[in-house]
Amino acid sequence: MSDASDVAKVFNQSRILGARRLVAEYNFRLEGILTPIRIWIYEGITGDWVEAEQDYFLQAPGMKEPAVPESARYATAEEALREIVGGFREGYEQAVKAGYEPDSDWLMPGY
Repeated sequence: MSDASDVAKVFNQSRILGARRLVAEYNFRLEGILTPIRIWIYEGITGDWVEAEQDYFLQAPGMKEPAVPESARYATAEEALREIVGGFREGYEQAVKAGYEPDSDWLMPGY
């Protein structure tokens, strides 16, 4: 079985950019919304960066635009998850506090 440095060599060639590997997939739901939300965590082949993708963004009532992270790149998987999940919780809680009932229409398709 090859090690990580052997794999990195495969991608460390001219015209090859942004090589990454899937390291984790997370799935959760928001209370009152049956649609599952998935987050995929990728690591750069050299292990020096982390990216996250999600299949939905939250745009609850009262939000001018969907809660989209400023960047898909993070220092760690934990940092990515904290920002993404935190954005969902914050927007959700604000809408519920304002008297809105949770609805799957709050979820906007992501990547």
